Order: sequence, then C-alpha cells, then structure tokens
Amino acid sequence: MVYERPGRLEIEVNCPQPQLLVISESFHLGWKAMVEGRPQNVYRVNGDFMGCIVGPGKQRVVLTFEPNSLEAGRLASCLGMGLLSVCFLGCLTPRAAVISEG
Repeated sequence: MVYERPGRLEIEVNCPQPQLLVISESFHLGWKAMVEGRPQNVYRVNGDFMGCIVGPGKQRVVLTFEPNSLEAGRLASCLGMGLLSVCFLGCLTPRAAVISEG
C-alpha cells in the first residue's frame, strides 16, 4: 500500500504472472481501477471484497471511489445554488412602481 485515504487507494504490486489482487474493502459499483494508467474491471470477490486483475511484473494500481450518485449530487447542488442565486438577486433588484391610471 503506497497511499490510502477515503475514496482512493494506491498499491504497488510485483507478480510473476497475472493475478487477482484482492483488497479488503467493501465492493461497490462506484469503485474504478487503473492499472498502470489503463482502466481495469473491479470484481466482487469472496462475498463483499473487491479485486482486479494485474499483469506480471511491477505495477501501480490506483482505485478510486466515483459512484454515479456523487456526480448526480454535484449536479443537483450546482443547480440548487444557481436557483438560490437567481432568487436572491431577484429580491435585490428594485421593482418598478406600477402607476394605475384611473
């Protein structure tokens, strides 16, 4: 393990042949794997762990947690902030006085 923080793991491996790297982190469809900069599938292993295939030799594996719900949440937050800004600016602009003829 080279680097570990929530949502990101970096691991260096050195294998004599292709192997299944198993990580004792809970599997979720939001995990993405890159092996030497190339995308790799993440598999459910032993019930609830995750793993990916690594080739022979020394390689760096980077796993990041990027669920679709995170992107949807960002979009909803940005839209909400935009709507809030429009409402706030609408309250600040002076309204024209309506003069009724009568």
